[in-house]
Order: sequence, then structure tokens, then C-alpha cells
Amino acid sequence: MNKIISYIKTFFNKNKPFLQVYFHDIKNKLGSIKFSLSLLKNPNISSQQKNSLIETVLVTIDKTIDMLNDYLDLERYKSDKFLKNEKINLVELINEIVKELEIDIKRKKVFVNIIKPKELPIIKSNKKWLKKALLNIIHNSIKYNHEYGEVIIDFIKEKRGYIVIIQ
Repeated sequence: MNKIISYIKTFFNKNKPFLQVYFHDIKNKLGSIKFSLSLLKNPNISSQQKNSLIETVLVTIDKTIDMLNDYLDLERYKSDKFLKNEKINLVELINEIVKELEIDIKRKKVFVNIIKPKELPIIKSNKKWLKKALLNIIHNSIKYNHEYGEVIIDFIKEKRGYIVIIQ
């Protein structure tokens, strides 16, 4: 355990700004897992509550693994210096992301309003990295929203592309 902490501290000092936020998010996810597992020890908890807590833990673990994989992918990208650009329909990409976040949306009881533009917003970019960035922003807009809140996603056409507004 001390080796892991030492490695993280050394690594953290080299990449401080990005890693402060990154490790803070992982720490929060681990704290959530720990809390849910501690609740499972309660003998008075119903089967339904146990199943719900287990589902929460599994989802949180998956998200943590995704974060770690994203970081590893980023490190690979930094060493490869290669991005594969492709044509992307932004509305389809946003719909895909919203579908992936459906559990979070239902849990928080948030309404997601995607304002579809008249003209399909097609751009050329790296879909994998754009999706990761948009997923993170949309996820945070759901996570930090109030119960029964609304997330509005809109598109503004510019000369050289589109601006995606998430509020």
C-alpha cells in the first residue's frame, strides 16, 4: 500500500492540475462504494435495498474503471500522437451519450432537452475523444443538477463548425 501511495504522490506532482481533479473524482467514487458497502452490513436492511445498493456499487465500479481506462487511453494517445478523425453527427452522438446516462438521469429525475437544429450538425473529429469529453460534461450537468432539474443541450452553427451548449 505504501508503494502505491508513493507512486501516486510522485506521479501526482508531475501532472498536478489535471490529476488533482482526476484523483478527486476517483476518491469520491471509492468513497461512494465504501459507504454503500458499509450500509450492506446493516442487518435491518431489506432485500430490495440490498439489491439497490449492490447495483449502485456495480455501476460506480464500472464508472471508476472507465475513468481509469480513459486515463490509460490518454497516456497512450500522448505517446502515439495519433488521432483518427471521422464524420460525426453531433445529435446522434448526444443521443447515444444520453442513453448511456439513462440510469443517472432517472436516479436524479432530471429532464434532458436536446434542441435539434434544422440542419444536421456533422463535424469531422475523433469520435472517441469527443464522446468522452461530452459524456463527462453532460454527466456533471446531471450529477450537479437539482432533483427534477433540466439539462438543455443546444447547437449553434459557426463558420467552421458547431458550438454545443450544455446548460
